[in-house]
Parts: sequence; structure tokens; C-alpha cells
Amino acid sequence: MDCTELFDLFEKNGGEFVCNYKENTGTLLPQNIKCNKLNNASKQLDSFVFASSMYPSTFTETKLSKGETVEKIHHYQNMSLKELRLTFYRDN
Repeated sequence: MDCTELFDLFEKNGGEFVCNYKENTGTLLPQNIKCNKLNNASKQLDSFVFASSMYPSTFTETKLSKGETVEKIHHYQNMSLKELRLTFYRDN
């Protein structure tokens, strides 16, 4: 599945979206649906991160180990992170 489509599902239904910057992949949990080329969803990631920045509980971070690097995937990306987990639940 394309990361743009997967992120659309996340925004529509909620859950947890794992941005693996090291691997340039995304995973939607709890369904465990994966996508490659996370950078395809860069605009959506930026919009979501910006809109959610007032709610720090939305984000869970995994720092890079010493010597590890990642490529820039989206504008608001913290370049010291290996992984960013976005948690968002819709009220039904």
C-alpha cells in the first residue's frame, strides 16, 4: 500500500502510525499494515505534526543511536529521531 493511502486511513480511522525514518517506511497499528516510501506522505505528515503540536501526548519518539543518520522526509521532522509514533483516536 502507498504511504499516502495508509496515512489517509490513519487520519480517517485513528490508531497509531509509526514513521520509521531510518527505513523510510510507515506502519498503521493495530492493523499492522505497512507501506514503503514514507516520503510520499510528507505533506500529510507535516500537516498532522503541525496541527498536533499542541498535544505532546500524540507523539512517542525513538532517538537515533550515536553515529546513525536519517534522511529528511518531511519539513517538521526532528532529525535526531529514528522513529516517530503518532497516536490519534477518533470518537465514534
